[in-house]
Amino acid sequence: DYLPFNASNLEKREIGVEKYLAEDIRKLGYCVEENLGESSFKIDLAISLKEKPSEYLLGVLLDNEHFANMTCRDRNINEPNILHRLGWNLCHIYAVEYLDHRKEVVQYIVTALNEILTNPNQEKEESVFKKKPLFIKQTMPKKSIPYTLSEEACDKKNLAPYLLSLIEYEGPISLELINRRYCAALGKKRVGSISRGEIDKALQEIGDRVTYFINDGTRFYVPKDFEEASFLNYRLDPENKSLRTLSDICYQEVANCAADILKEQGEMDMADLVKQVSLVFGYKVLLQSKNAYLTKAIKDSSCKRNRIKVRESRVLLAE
Repeated sequence: DYLPFNASNLEKREIGVEKYLAEDIRKLGYCVEENLGESSFKIDLAISLKEKPSEYLLGVLLDNEHFANMTCRDRNINEPNILHRLGWNLCHIYAVEYLDHRKEVVQYIVTALNEILTNPNQEKEESVFKKKPLFIKQTMPKKSIPYTLSEEACDKKNLAPYLLSLIEYEGPISLELINRRYCAALGKKRVGSISRGEIDKALQEIGDRVTYFINDGTRFYVPKDFEEASFLNYRLDPENKSLRTLSDICYQEVANCAADILKEQGEMDMADLVKQVSLVFGYKVLLQSKNAYLTKAIKDSSCKRNRIKVRESRVLLAE
């Protein structure tokens, strides 16, 4: 039903992804005009009904050469806003998304077209095209596991067993999170110097049972028998009962999550991968410092573990 092609050498062809996608849509009975527009802001694919070819229902924007040459602000804010004001319904599709999930992408566009035809007067801001495309999937990646909380009761007079239980159940766990969990267990609002001293002393007592590694200046404690190479999962805590912040998630967990996403999605832009990792862990707002932390974690994996490869701004899973 679809044009045969070899994704591995598609870049070598003079015909780009938009030609294949346009042909797929035409086969379904729609009229498709390519590279529509006189200004620098062009619509890669303008879709209409055959009986009304000049009344465009949907504009499809692709990450082609024009997209790559634009600034981040132009392609994500200025161009879409201008086109929306001109009355366009827009749909963003990434080439890698189309190559890896061809039928799903075509169906996604058809669903968008059907919604326009069903609700022609719907506000653009509320239309299906403002939702995240297939490229940013919201399904739970396969290797995620629930965050398991230690059930050991906190005894201030005998703190070491409590900390050992925390580390055995929840390691890798950051020192800052250990401090916060201890204070929360005692009903304190913040970590003071006395509490930190008590925790440091207790950690020394169990030094033969636990160890730690450092990511970005933060200590992460693990049981003595922890094997980094065999730790391929990452813990999700939708209700945040663990009190974890993004910086309490070690590089290895971030890399494991990123690898899971890349396995599902294929090669991605680093910025998109970082956003998706943040969403998977439940953090919808990504400040610059957190963005930098996740990016560093993914690059650390590419250097040390050889599971992820980074090529300029693109990221892929090593074979």
